Amino acid sequence: MLFKCKICGGELEIKSGANIAQCPYCGTKQTLPRLDSERRANLYDRANHFRRNNDFDRALGLYEAILSEDNTDAEAHWSCVLCRFGIAYVEDPATHRRVPTCNRTLHTSIYMDADYQAALAHAQDSAQRQMYEEEARQIDALQKHILAVSSQEAPFDVFICYKETDAAGQRTPDSVLAGELYQELTDAGYKVFFSRITLEDKLGAAYEPYIFAALSTARVMVVIGTRPEYFTAVWVRNEWSRYLALIAQGEKKVLIPAYRDMDPYDLPEAFSHLQAQDMSKLGFMQDLLRGIEKIAPLPKAAADMPDVVARSAQPDTDALIRRLYLFLEDGEWQQAARYCEKVLDRDPESALAYVGRLMVALRVRFQDELADCALPFDDSSDYEKALRFGDAALKSQLQGYNQAIRNRIMDNRYTQAVQRMRKAQHAKDYLDAAEQLRALEGYRDADALAAQCAQAAEEARRETTYQHALQAQETDTLLSQEEALRQFESITDYRDSAARAADCRRRIDLLRDEKARQEYAAQQEEIRSAKMRVRKRIIAGIAIIVFALAAAGLFTLFTEILPARRLEETYTHAVEAFDAADYSTANRLFSELGDYRESEAYRAQIPWSSLQPGDLVLFGEWVQGKYNFSPAQAISWRILAQEDNKVLLLSEHVLAVKPFLDDDPKYASEWGNASIRTWLNEDFYMNAFTQDEQLSIVPFIPAVEDSGGSPDRVFLLSVEEAKTYLQVPSKAAIATATQQAAQFLFGNKETPPTRWWLRSRSDRALTSRIMLVNEDGNLSDGYPTFEEGIRPAIWVELEY
Repeated sequence: MLFKCKICGGELEIKSGANIAQCPYCGTKQTLPRLDSERRANLYDRANHFRRNNDFDRALGLYEAILSEDNTDAEAHWSCVLCRFGIAYVEDPATHRRVPTCNRTLHTSIYMDADYQAALAHAQDSAQRQMYEEEARQIDALQKHILAVSSQEAPFDVFICYKETDAAGQRTPDSVLAGELYQELTDAGYKVFFSRITLEDKLGAAYEPYIFAALSTARVMVVIGTRPEYFTAVWVRNEWSRYLALIAQGEKKVLIPAYRDMDPYDLPEAFSHLQAQDMSKLGFMQDLLRGIEKIAPLPKAAADMPDVVARSAQPDTDALIRRLYLFLEDGEWQQAARYCEKVLDRDPESALAYVGRLMVALRVRFQDELADCALPFDDSSDYEKALRFGDAALKSQLQGYNQAIRNRIMDNRYTQAVQRMRKAQHAKDYLDAAEQLRALEGYRDADALAAQCAQAAEEARRETTYQHALQAQETDTLLSQEEALRQFESITDYRDSAARAADCRRRIDLLRDEKARQEYAAQQEEIRSAKMRVRKRIIAGIAIIVFALAAAGLFTLFTEILPARRLEETYTHAVEAFDAADYSTANRLFSELGDYRESEAYRAQIPWSSLQPGDLVLFGEWVQGKYNFSPAQAISWRILAQEDNKVLLLSEHVLAVKPFLDDDPKYASEWGNASIRTWLNEDFYMNAFTQDEQLSIVPFIPAVEDSGGSPDRVFLLSVEEAKTYLQVPSKAAIATATQQAAQFLFGNKETPPTRWWLRSRSDRALTSRIMLVNEDGNLSDGYPTFEEGIRPAIWVELEY
């Protein structure tokens, strides 16, 4: 089954039952879903497409649709985790490996995510589970780094959300309006997140800590747009959807949509409950500033304090600390962060201020709630400073909170492992439990339980093997008995496996003797049938001659009987060549005979591996008659080359007439953008071949300059391939059209040789013309929007 890489989108060839695969294009080793239906595979491909393009919300909806049908799909649970944390994979320039980056930071740990836990619980084997756990460790490290960086950022008052550039890379009107708003708000004294300026000295991969800090602290978000599609652009929606999620969680924040030159009814559905602002109205900026001032008033005390007093005075900080902790109780994170800085400006060694900063970063309202955090916080610089400057009692409290978190995590993991052990029924279940317990080395009795699980897994494995062997032994076929013997021999010391293995050997000997007798009898029957066919052909030939002589005389003998006799003689020679395994000769003669007698049936039995380049074979069906409603006929292909275990086929006739490109060629005239490429790999591929035939067609990757590196199932020859396989210019390259194709070229006339497209671009300077083969077999070129003949080419497996 074909499945697209969830990292780069390249096609993967998935073996049945595989849980892990490695992409041949990006080299990434990745977990696979259970692809038990074409519908599920299509859902995964569509969802992965959206996730690769950072459209995490649409992707999440599709993954949840998969889970609504099967809640035990580990890969769907894991994909939900990737969407929730906004994970995108980028190429590391040093190692060229794809590594995860986080675009949706959360305060909660990935280890506490319900979908992550479900992915581990439903993983198909330990290898798949290990890959989930390894990626979770990388994502957890990213989360901690982002939280650490964002905690050092001063809080923002307003977040301006907008689309910076259009599809052509030019600055949008939204960007200009956002810049004007930024200037007004900054002049008024607000700290504003405006990506064009705020992120101008940051690398693209390092944006998330600053975006997260701004989303977390800003009391107001203004979303600016002049087109509906700008409001729903991927990164714009990523920012405002995260902000709305914070509001839904109880954060005291306000989102203000601001639009211009568009109908307000075209705003996103998510804004339907919000009061939108029309930027084209007179006085819009003043109204918006007054509204923001009501929501996030600027503190006046610090602004009014003279610089000399602020520098010289060292007042007691108790009142400020009390205000700080009152703001924390109310969840006023922005004000609390400001008061932390006020205290530290007066006393840089205030342990309680550093505790306050830690509580702001972790969104904790009361100090003792630090013990309820999802992850330990001992890697926080604020925690380290609180221990450094705090007294013994404060140090003991903070260390106790941190240890309580660690103990709770260990308890949860221990409980999950023990529950998995108690519910285990199969070897895989015991091994999974043992792996979880070994990760808790030294904790309570985890080591002893891990050993018990390993022993139980071995016992379960032996019992499962024994039961499978018994089932195979009950089927009296050679294959089943051999399978039963193999399994009994792997557990010879278990129950009566040794005795049953001996019984399997005895039955295998008897079955092999019986098979040999049947094969000998079949050979004798084949010899007898061959002799009968020869006799019938001789009798049929004599009968034809006698009947013709009796009915017509000598003139009829020459005009009717002799051609029929020549057909019969050719047919006889073809059958004799087939019986003698001279398949190349037999194929040529049967091809000349067409549908005479059983010629096509014989021809279908000829193995392609015995044929030579230049021979014709039948494969697939296509309408070739004069009318559209004519029945489909077998397509005749000429073998051009044989490599390894596959053959290159070129249609003997022009099967269709199409332009190389539907659009203006000045924009794109390479094979990678050609409309005929889409038609060949979709319409023609799906209608000309059965499902089994489609599976036997080998994907072909043209040169990168032709296709962009993506594979084709059906393609056109390049100039170099035409020269190599057809020795162009040559008579071998001349082709006629089918009656169906000829309707578009010659009307109802006979079909003389016609031109046909190649996939190579003309090398003539300042031209976008495409190469083709002329009626006389010479190379030429043509304008890509003209209609010319199509001779499809395919690579097919020899076993077909």
